[in-house]
Amino acid sequence: MNRFVKIGLLMALALALVGSYRFVVVAQEGPSSPMSPPPSSAPGAQAPEVLGTNHVLSRTYINSCIPAGTCGLIVPAKTYTAVDAPTTINCAAPIGKTCTLQADQYLTRGSNASAANLDGLCLVVDGVQSPTCYYSGEATTDYSSTALSVSQGPPPLSRGNHTVQTQVYSIDGESVFLYTMTYRLYVP
Repeated sequence: MNRFVKIGLLMALALALVGSYRFVVVAQEGPSSPMSPPPSSAPGAQAPEVLGTNHVLSRTYINSCIPAGTCGLIVPAKTYTAVDAPTTINCAAPIGKTCTLQADQYLTRGSNASAANLDGLCLVVDGVQSPTCYYSGEATTDYSSTALSVSQGPPPLSRGNHTVQTQVYSIDGESVFLYTMTYRLYVP
């Protein structure tokens, strides 16, 4: 009986070695068929770790119109409309480095459109819209107040002065009741 246990253990060890070898080879070659799910979609899988860049907050600029009803901003249909005044920010990054701008944009608005009214907030830097300008909300059709909030950042900013501003775009037009635009400037 002792001999059978030894043979069984040797066979189990051999199978484990072959299985380990196959696992390593398959892992290096990738999935065995195009229908195999990617490793990240496996149950319990976690996203790969990404190292973030440490930035130091240099300045915070806040433009707001509060309390509700005092803004009086009417947004015509299919027109990019400035929400806040242009704000000059200064990137004081060391020579050869860039700054990171983070815009947290919030407003409440209402519409009396006959159907769902898509709208969005756009960040404009030095007169150019950020590529992240897209429809991000839907105003109500009964003129009740709803919120629209976006957090975005343009490409890195070079050293020196820049002008930032928020625009709103609405398919059917709307009214802005209040807003707060917070622009945070970070240096490396």
